[in-house]
Amino acid sequence: MAMLNNNSNKNKPSWKNKIHQGRFALLASFAIMALFIILKDISILQGLLGFGFIALAILIIPQKNDNALALNEEKPDIDKIREQAIFDFGNILSDPFIILDEKANIIFANDLAKNEFSELTIGNPISFYLRNPDLVLALDELMKSGQSQNIEMHQSVPNEKYFEISIALFKNPSSSQVKTMLILHDVSKQRHSDSMRSDFIANASHELRTPLTSLIGFIETLQGSGANDKAVREKFLKIMENQAGRMSKLIDDLLSLSRIEQSQHVKPSEKVDLNKTISNVLETLQNQAKAAGLKIILDMEKQPVIIIGDEDELFEAFENLIDNAIKYGEGSDHIEIKLAQINDNSDFDYRLNIIDFGQGIGAKHLPRLTERFYRVNAQNSKKKKGTGLGLAIVKHILNRHGATMNITSKKDKGTNVEVLLKK
Repeated sequence: MAMLNNNSNKNKPSWKNKIHQGRFALLASFAIMALFIILKDISILQGLLGFGFIALAILIIPQKNDNALALNEEKPDIDKIREQAIFDFGNILSDPFIILDEKANIIFANDLAKNEFSELTIGNPISFYLRNPDLVLALDELMKSGQSQNIEMHQSVPNEKYFEISIALFKNPSSSQVKTMLILHDVSKQRHSDSMRSDFIANASHELRTPLTSLIGFIETLQGSGANDKAVREKFLKIMENQAGRMSKLIDDLLSLSRIEQSQHVKPSEKVDLNKTISNVLETLQNQAKAAGLKIILDMEKQPVIIIGDEDELFEAFENLIDNAIKYGEGSDHIEIKLAQINDNSDFDYRLNIIDFGQGIGAKHLPRLTERFYRVNAQNSKKKKGTGLGLAIVKHILNRHGATMNITSKKDKGTNVEVLLKK
């Protein structure tokens, strides 16, 4: 207690200190009083009394004690401020962000990280949630060299995903604590896109190489042993014509798909009459239907059915779908095309059904029908001059128009393609 009193007394300024701190005020007041006396505004007695009053005030009024304030003022914790700034930064990132301690235990994770790894718990080792050998090696190398690391992580459970992970050290200058920061950038869409592009190029090359190889072989034959054989020449020329047509159709479909993909994110702005567009498609395919021995039964709205769309693209989509119904409707005598307004609370306004009664499609194939170059029966498809791109083109066109397509089928019962469209 005595020690406390001594400290408190030391903290109180003495009268000498007060005079020292107020010396400028005393000098100023003395000069002012002297000036008033010289100018005879006040008497000498009044001047001395005024100066004495100011001096008394300086001694009585408590003065600021800088030492006491320095002792009582709480010193800010710079480490905590710096750490909180890192946490705040992590919360505004658009990627999962995790901070680890020296033992690779999680001490912070932003909301995106918690959502991405639903079981993530603060205090647990990062290896509980990111089981990846490359990550372990990168963390070890980071601790040894102190240099930032970048790795790619493939996660297959619960969903297949790819992450690019940036790993860096964070040190507090005033302490020996070291923390590790991880930023996980999801590149799954990019990887899937790269894979699709690679598969697309491989498939396109294969599809073009097959007829091209045939053409080269027939040309060599015609230039050699079959040069003077009229029957062989006519036979080979007919096959070459079919192969060239197949290549031409494939190139047209590739160009069409590329063009549609480029404009997929641009909303169409034309007014299109679906009745008129479907009728134009049927005129184009009428001879093909007759050759297949199929009658087309049409059931459409009497009044014009107007939607906002791109007429050329919708024509191409409907042509692909009706062409498929004619090609694969063999074994029956007709196909049906129905266009009707949707009167319930659906998000769509019109329903188009294109129904064939042919051999149908197995259930296992239905989810993959819109994949590029996917064929239920490759040999049969080639005979019918299919390129494997038709339904992929249709899907992209419908996506641009905010429409959707559902395909149902039963083996030996036929296929129903339902297209739902908005105004």
